[in-house]
Amino acid sequence: MLTHAAPADLANAPALPHRYMHQDSPLTLREGIEEMRRANPGLLDPSEMPADIGKFFHAHDVCHVVFGTDTSITNEAMTDTWTVTGTTVRVRDLLAYYKQEEGRAVINDLMREIGWLRTLWASVVAIPKVLRVIWRARRMTRKWPMYGNDAYLDTPLAELRRMYNIRVVH
Repeated sequence: MLTHAAPADLANAPALPHRYMHQDSPLTLREGIEEMRRANPGLLDPSEMPADIGKFFHAHDVCHVVFGTDTSITNEAMTDTWTVTGTTVRVRDLLAYYKQEEGRAVINDLMREIGWLRTLWASVVAIPKVLRVIWRARRMTRKWPMYGNDAYLDTPLAELRRMYNIRVVH
């Protein structure tokens, strides 16, 4: 349940579809995850997946919230870039996920739904934002822990972003 009122400075912020996306969001990480999942009822449920795949999808959802991205194709490209450049995950671990049958199935299902051409075009359009993500990730004071971050669930997103020097990209 969301318990924080929107501060006055968010009222003057650019229109964003979700409160967790605002740089100075007062939502806790837990509340941001809840908001993101409520806004995307079609998302795969990590608790209904094999443990290692579910763990990855939960961590991916957390990255959306921490880095202030939605689930549009452009923002998925940004989230993936934040994940590689701004978290503790190793590239070989990401590749291992994509090599698993379940990981490939998820990607193939998404490509059938969205289409390769649309995904390619959105990826090209996302390049300027992806470059900004890389730039900002290099300025983080430390990398976000991809896994094992439950201690932060009740910490406001604004505070987490200050702690890690995360500047969301819109």
